Amino acid sequence: MLSFLTKDVPEAKSAGKLLKEQGFSFDFAYTSVLKRAIHTLWNVLDELEQQWLPVEKSWKLNERHYGALQGAE
Repeated sequence: MLSFLTKDVPEAKSAGKLLKEQGFSFDFAYTSVLKRAIHTLWNVLDELEQQWLPVEKSWKLNERHYGALQGAE
């Protein structure tokens, strides 16, 4: 998680700031159950000033790795 805190927080906050500048606001948020995805969402919502937004967490949104098939066409 330390790598998330040092590397990805500024990027997530920047994305949230850009969404806000473009006039985006949301009624609901979805995220995987992975900690880094949840933390990314928190940082984006913080920049949007929408920390109160209802959030649905689902394992179905977790990233997957398909080994040798990864990136195959």
